[in-house]
Amino acid sequence: LLTLETAANWLVVADSYSCGLLKEAATDMFLSNTTDVMASDGWSLVSESNGLLLELLGELAGQKNDRVGGQKKRSAWRNDDSYECMKVSALREKLEQKQQQQGGQMNEDVLDGTREMLIQRLRGKD
Repeated sequence: LLTLETAANWLVVADSYSCGLLKEAATDMFLSNTTDVMASDGWSLVSESNGLLLELLGELAGQKNDRVGGQKKRSAWRNDDSYECMKVSALREKLEQKQQQQGGQMNEDVLDGTREMLIQRLRGKD
């Protein structure tokens, strides 16, 4: 169950196992409740991962830019063909559509992975 108390733990798990949807949900919880998530017991695990900390810092910086008229809010990303601006759920939908258009059998493994992995698959670079 993803809660304020477990969000940090799930961030680490999702990052370790390339679970894009879970990581996105835990990141969203972190962004909307930063202080509470950082006060949780699991935050010590997050703080051991420089890469994950940098990602979260980047997300927080993006949020700050949103408030001063900078980039689009992460939560407001549109589901258009600009893969870099799409949420994981939208990327998965695009991959599913691509498989159906190619007449292939649905392969659930293609829908799993990080945002970057999904984008590479959509661009045909997997």
